[in-house]
Amino acid sequence: MFHAEAGGQKWVSDITYLGSFGGWVSLTVMLDVFDRKVIGGR
Repeated sequence: MFHAEAGGQKWVSDITYLGSFGGWVSLTVMLDVFDRKVIGGR
């Protein structure tokens, strides 16, 4: 399990590719380990 003493120390991310009618698109999410809040995505 990941652990951080304060916010902004550790981030984790994941990339998923999804097929659509227009081709492949990517979904990326970044989370702050400390409070598990989404800090970025695209």
